[in-house]
Formats: sequence, structure tokens, C-alpha cells
Amino acid sequence: MYLAELRGKLSSRVERMEDVLTSNVFSFFKYSSRDIFLKKYLNELGFNVSDREAEEAEFRFWPVFEDGTEPDLVIMAGNYYLLI
Repeated sequence: MYLAELRGKLSSRVERMEDVLTSNVFSFFKYSSRDIFLKKYLNELGFNVSDREAEEAEFRFWPVFEDGTEPDLVIMAGNYYLLI
């Protein structure tokens, strides 16, 4: 579906669904070689994580917090929490 989105092949209703794009992009980091891709991404953002911390990172898509806040994603790696 990711390629279809990039090439404008989905209906306008689906194109507007940012959740699909969020899922496609960040699922890559979740399921790829984290010590290569996720670690590099987090390091580029200024989060200094080890290979092990990248491998053990937790991904929580669309969590709902007690105050009603619902970020698209929370990535927990080492001592860092990244909210998307």
C-alpha cells in the first residue's frame, strides 16, 4: 500500500488517512534491522541509543493516555521516549 500512496493510486478518502502513512513508515523501523535503521534514525534525531536499546525498543501505535491524549506512536528506546 505504501507504494500506491506514493504514486497517487489510492482514493482520496484513503489518501487522507494519515494513520495509514504513519503505520507504513514506522512499521518499517519496527520490523527491519533495528540496529541499522532505527538506531541511525534515532541518532540523527539526537537520541544516542545503543544497538541493544534499538533492538529492544518498544513501539506503541495510537496509545490513549488517561488525559485523552492519543499520539500516533510512542517509541521507547533506552532512556528515551519519542512521541509522533
